[in-house]
Amino acid sequence: MRLAIDQSRCTKCGKCLEACPKLPYKKDYKIFDCSCQDRKCLYSCPRDAIFETNGIVTIDKKKCNGCGDCLKVCERKAIVRQINYFSKCDLCFESGKRKCVEACPEKAISLEHDEFEKERIREIIGWRKIKYDIEKELEGNDGFQIVRVRGKEEPVFSIRIREIGYDEALLISKVLEEFRDSSDDYDEKTIVEIIDSYCARNDIVLSKEEREFINSQVRKEVLGYSVLDDFVGKSCLEEIAVLNENSPIYVYHKSFGWLESDIQIENGKKIVDLINKMSRGLGRRVTLQRPKLNADIKLGRIHAAISPIASGATLTIRKFNKEPFTPYDLISNKTVTSEALAFLWLAVQCDFNMLICGNTGSGKTSTLNTLFSFVPKNERIIVIEETPEIVLPHKHQVKLVVNEDLKIKFEELITDTLRMRPDRIIVGEVRSAEESKALINTMLAGQGKGSFSTFHAQNGREALIRLKSLGISEADLCSLDIIVVQRRWTRYRNGPEDVRRIIEIDAVRKDKPGIVKLFEYDQKKDCLKRKDIYGTEPFKKICFNFSFGKKKFEQELKERMKLLESRPASFEDFFQSSNKVMGK
Repeated sequence: MRLAIDQSRCTKCGKCLEACPKLPYKKDYKIFDCSCQDRKCLYSCPRDAIFETNGIVTIDKKKCNGCGDCLKVCERKAIVRQINYFSKCDLCFESGKRKCVEACPEKAISLEHDEFEKERIREIIGWRKIKYDIEKELEGNDGFQIVRVRGKEEPVFSIRIREIGYDEALLISKVLEEFRDSSDDYDEKTIVEIIDSYCARNDIVLSKEEREFINSQVRKEVLGYSVLDDFVGKSCLEEIAVLNENSPIYVYHKSFGWLESDIQIENGKKIVDLINKMSRGLGRRVTLQRPKLNADIKLGRIHAAISPIASGATLTIRKFNKEPFTPYDLISNKTVTSEALAFLWLAVQCDFNMLICGNTGSGKTSTLNTLFSFVPKNERIIVIEETPEIVLPHKHQVKLVVNEDLKIKFEELITDTLRMRPDRIIVGEVRSAEESKALINTMLAGQGKGSFSTFHAQNGREALIRLKSLGISEADLCSLDIIVVQRRWTRYRNGPEDVRRIIEIDAVRKDKPGIVKLFEYDQKKDCLKRKDIYGTEPFKKICFNFSFGKKKFEQELKERMKLLESRPASFEDFFQSSNKVMGK
């Protein structure tokens, strides 16, 4: 490692020299040019005043008598005479703070590793922090910042973590090696003892800051998922994407959308190791014979692929919300209006079959989760998913998960629910003809109090056309009662903005295939507008079940709207409140 000076930025202002603790008397820029590999100076001093520690060559000024033998063999003349002694740059190894780097107003000084060191760090650590020239911070907290950087049009998601040095990488490698050989369970005390023991044997001196940093990195490697831990803990992120070993990690931010990060995993083996570590608890891994993986872990849903079906090892993590959105959250985010949600609440209570449609990432599953806060807590619910991400507050629930390895498919599990006496059925998402037919069959069988599923379609009419193309007859389409359409798109006002909105709530006609719009998105007002719902099948059924007339219907709608617009303490808090309303 050495200091590098960008001559195109350096103005020779001298502030770096003023800050350098090694140059109290004579100032000379040559001190920053210590880059030789031979290190002849180590063997030239008759008083052993020059020594190497942690891979860095330094001079003990108490031993140095100013003979100058070291300067004679220094090819770069990077050793500078002071009063009665010589000094050289040792990267401020004692303090760990490179004062010259901090002092430079033009950011012309930086730390550089040589190619050998870079390769070893790549082998040991597997990731690096990309250096950017930050112009402006747009958002941030202790763990990250979103910044404008020189030379890039789009903002960058920057993790607040420093790059790991060559000697730190070697130390982390040795500590991990000794820990694995010890066969002890992980605990802070064990790691501290291993670090102390190794440093004592190798005459390595660590500052408090360096010790904490090494401990933190070891913890991530042993218990976590290496540098990915710095991403998965960020609540503002929805997805994390490792493209390959030649690209930075990308993240999907709730407000900014897709952003490039300043972290790159540059070791393909590291990516594969992380994939297999994530799926280890499931007894699965990616191999040349099984080069792709879809799985659900604590972090969320992961998809991974390696060669030969991908150009390199790739990993995508879609994070799950630990707690579902409350109806208040959807209303405050302008995803839906309180009036539309109050109507859906009444519909859920009246045992409607519902299909939640939309494009990828539009929030279909989040909306489905929220709708189930309208289902009485004593009902039995069967959930069928490919990867579990539906979070329900009900105690009486059974979750069935598709298993590709055991060749257990969606349609088999949907059929099994016919023997399980459910009150409600949730099918995570239907895609194929077989899955669609199985879902419609549960609806035709009058399963409990309604079936719910998600589906890819841009509007209600398209949903019916797609189901028909998947083999569902026109007569069977009538088993559907309501289609909710949710869309995600980019809106350009004051810059790009990621928007998620429910744009339609449709009733499925019973006399012939088709839809009747109950609510429709008003683009100018950016909200759902109610259509003429009187006389529609859902309105008739709600009024029949509750013994409502028009006046009582409107009154009940307003009372529920009022509750929906009140901010609850938590999802559970709203769930309990909604059950009190439904218990009246």
